[in-house]
Amino acid sequence: MTSTIDVRPADTSGPGTVRRPAPWGAGLAIAGLVIGAAGNTAQAVLGQFVDRPEKVADQIVLANEHPALVTFMCVVGTVAVPFMAIGFLSAARFLRGTMRRTGTVAAVLLMLGMWGFMAVQTSELVQLEAMLDPEGGAAA
Repeated sequence: MTSTIDVRPADTSGPGTVRRPAPWGAGLAIAGLVIGAAGNTAQAVLGQFVDRPEKVADQIVLANEHPALVTFMCVVGTVAVPFMAIGFLSAARFLRGTMRRTGTVAAVLLMLGMWGFMAVQTSELVQLEAMLDPEGGAAA
């Protein structure tokens, strides 16, 4: 009769113990959340300096009166989205350590939401480019 001996170290973490993530994972999450939030906040703060009119003709006038400010607002908001996605997905990954299904659902929903948010930001860039057309034909 032969027997096998398991020489792997035993898992000493109990059911309530949370494993610590790799240091680069925490740093990536923090950087993503901070940079993404800062960019998104900067876009909102800069938006307070201009009144956003409802009519397209007034929006074209606004974009041509303040092209640098409006362009900077759109670019900062768009660049912030990937950082927010990295931060949110990293946070969802940390959540998976204690709540596996919730973390997975959160990651999927966050990724879908960030994909949609990126589409909105990109469409604003396209709209801005059309509004800055000197002849106005692209905006129409």
